[in-house]
Amino acid sequence: MDGSLDIPESLLPLVANFPLMQPPPGVKSDPRNRKFQGQPVLISATICFPIIVIFGLLRVYGKHQLLKKWGALDDYAFVVSFITGVAVMAMNISFTYSGAFGYHMWDITVGDLTKSALMQSLILPSLTALVLWIIKFSLFCLILNSFRPVTWLRRLCYVGIVGTLPVHIAGAIIYAVGCGPRGGYGRASLMAGLARCRGPGGLVMTYNVAQGAFHVFSDFYLLLIPIPAILKLHLPRRKKIGVFLIFFSGFAACVMSIVALIYRIRCFKEADTIYLQIFVLTVTNIEMAVGIAIPCMGPAAKTVQHFYTTIKLKYGLIDSEKESVTIGSGGVRQPNGASPGANGATYGQSEAINRITMDWPVRLHGPDS
Repeated sequence: MDGSLDIPESLLPLVANFPLMQPPPGVKSDPRNRKFQGQPVLISATICFPIIVIFGLLRVYGKHQLLKKWGALDDYAFVVSFITGVAVMAMNISFTYSGAFGYHMWDITVGDLTKSALMQSLILPSLTALVLWIIKFSLFCLILNSFRPVTWLRRLCYVGIVGTLPVHIAGAIIYAVGCGPRGGYGRASLMAGLARCRGPGGLVMTYNVAQGAFHVFSDFYLLLIPIPAILKLHLPRRKKIGVFLIFFSGFAACVMSIVALIYRIRCFKEADTIYLQIFVLTVTNIEMAVGIAIPCMGPAAKTVQHFYTTIKLKYGLIDSEKESVTIGSGGVRQPNGASPGANGATYGQSEAINRITMDWPVRLHGPDS
């Protein structure tokens, strides 16, 4: 949005059909026959939403109902990140399909900017900044809970939590203050606030780029800090690969944050910020979904394995003798409920890996029980 949107309330009806910006050379402004560009936001949310819902339900059910081990800090952090992440995804869809966004700015008129759409445009970026930190906090808690005895890793997690929080809070405040309404709360006031902050090269866009660069750094920080601890685990190769895959799935979030940074830089340089925002919202949906899914991967896989083993027991496909079966052991019974863990562990590695992959004994009953 450019400064031309700083319009008195009384003049809004007179300029209702004016486009928000002039089209580039060779392009014609045509709001009546404009082409909607916001499908990527809906597609990303449609794919990500069912995945994280299924993973989330499996995680909660597995830890709360099967293992009775619910109550650690990472469990509650996950629930908060899940609820807020899903809410922001839904808001991204609502924002894109509000009628005022999802198009090139020369195909959007002043009349399209309803008060509801303007309020969403004001609230969503600040809320997203906070939710992204909540998701990062959930991942730090996962690492803390999984490698609790490892002092140096625990300290790095505390540094990450404390270091990322001010950046995200500052981003939310800068946007809320810099883009807030000017001289009231009507449409004209909201438009004036957004016009002063959303233009290329302004303070908000400058911080937007800086925050995007910090997102890239913090995502790689989260990805890399547990690797030395994982390498020290004495595990069968297959299980170690599984643990690596759980944490290295965060590489997808790193890629998305890099892509988001590219579009943030374009927003800083170019005037068609509403159109470019489509791609920022799309990769943000994916980044949030990956962050929510990572704490679910181990528990979800083992919960599915538990149900699969139960079905095999029910239909006599394996020995139905009542025994303790360890989730994550591939259906192999462990005597006396022993957990298949790390050999020669030097800092409680077996316990650490149990927390990551849910390798805890669960009693399954055959059909004659």
